[in-house]
Amino acid sequence: MKKISLLLIIACAVLAGCASAPSAVPAIDGADISTIKSERIAVNYKVVSKQVNYIETLYRVLWLETKTSRQDFSGLWSADEDMTRYAVEALRAQGFNADSVHGAIPAPQLTAANSFLIGRAQADAQISHPEIAGTKLLPIPLYFGTWPKDAALETATGALRQKGYRYLVDMTAMDLYGNAAGYGMVIVTAQPNVRVVDLTTGKVVWNSNLNHMEVFQLGGDLKKLEENDLAKLKEGMKAGIAKLNFQALWGVK
Repeated sequence: MKKISLLLIIACAVLAGCASAPSAVPAIDGADISTIKSERIAVNYKVVSKQVNYIETLYRVLWLETKTSRQDFSGLWSADEDMTRYAVEALRAQGFNADSVHGAIPAPQLTAANSFLIGRAQADAQISHPEIAGTKLLPIPLYFGTWPKDAALETATGALRQKGYRYLVDMTAMDLYGNAAGYGMVIVTAQPNVRVVDLTTGKVVWNSNLNHMEVFQLGGDLKKLEENDLAKLKEGMKAGIAKLNFQALWGVK
């Protein structure tokens, strides 16, 4: 058994932008992307810890030194609402009929549902998952491959169904990262789990971990991410999400 956190990173070249990982759940049989794009889609992006982790690589004469720290932004930024909006904008740019859950259903219903989902994410992060021979990937059934049962969650998804939504794109990142990797680069990144839920059946039709990032030249100064109301941190998150191939979330090419 091996302790594996929710921040399992799917291979992604640091400077090559980001693409979605291969689907771990079979594609919808006979799905046509034009049909899927005509369906109403709700989007919900949650950052569990409301923290940005800083990683700085220091190049010494004979060795590399890594310094880590973290910054809480819970009182400074409504990250869940903004990150959801970034994902909605990216989906719409790629031709999907997407809306944010914020405003789509009553705020108390969304808060209750997200509190349950965040609690599940924190609990799953502590589970010892069995390793699979020859790979470091988690067995999907033990991860986010199913949609949990909960009264608050059913109330929220029921409200979405009543509004005419067919799919829910549910995205959960434990926290955000700023990495001073050297040569003046600052990499802003997050590794959300993404699952697409068919609201008519309550089943997950696609599920995997993704990685989205943006690279800035900030002289390696991580604190510049905090200036002007976290402007660069927000810009990096928005730009990284815009690069995700949301069409692949349905396993349709």
